[in-house]
Amino acid sequence: MSENTAVAGNAKNVTVTEASFLGPKLRVTDFDSEIKFMTNGLGMHVLGGYETDYHKEVIVGFNPDTAHPSVCLHKYKRPDAADAIKHGDGLLQLSVQVSDMERAAAKLKAAGYELGDVYKGPEAHLFIVKDPEGYVWQVFELPRGK
Repeated sequence: MSENTAVAGNAKNVTVTEASFLGPKLRVTDFDSEIKFMTNGLGMHVLGGYETDYHKEVIVGFNPDTAHPSVCLHKYKRPDAADAIKHGDGLLQLSVQVSDMERAAAKLKAAGYELGDVYKGPEAHLFIVKDPEGYVWQVFELPRGK
C-alpha cells in the first residue's frame, strides 16, 4: 500500500495509509431472504464470506472487484444473541444510485418487494424500499447531465 500526506485545517502534515470504504455491516436473522433481496432485487453479487463457531458473514456488492463498496451481512450464532433486530436512529438508510430508476423499481416489484412513493424532482428521482430485515434503502437516479 502506498502512503499519502493529508493536511486538515491547521494540522501539520499527517501520513495516512491508502484505504477504501468497504461499506456497512448489517446484522441479519435470515440470510436467504436478505441475499435474495440483495441479488434478485437490487442486482448485487455474493462476493464471499466466512463462518466461525460464533457468527457467519456474507459480503455482497454490485462490482465483483472487492475494492469497491460492498455490504457485509452478519448473523450471530450464539444462543444468547437476540433474534429481533431493533432499528433506531443510528442508521437512517442505505442509498444506491442507479442509471435507470424505472427499471430498478420494476425489477424490485417483479421480485415481490413493496416500494414506497416515487419522487421525481429536478435534482433526483428516487424511491424507498425496505428489505426483509427492515433496513430502509433509498434507490435514486440523478437526471442526465447532473
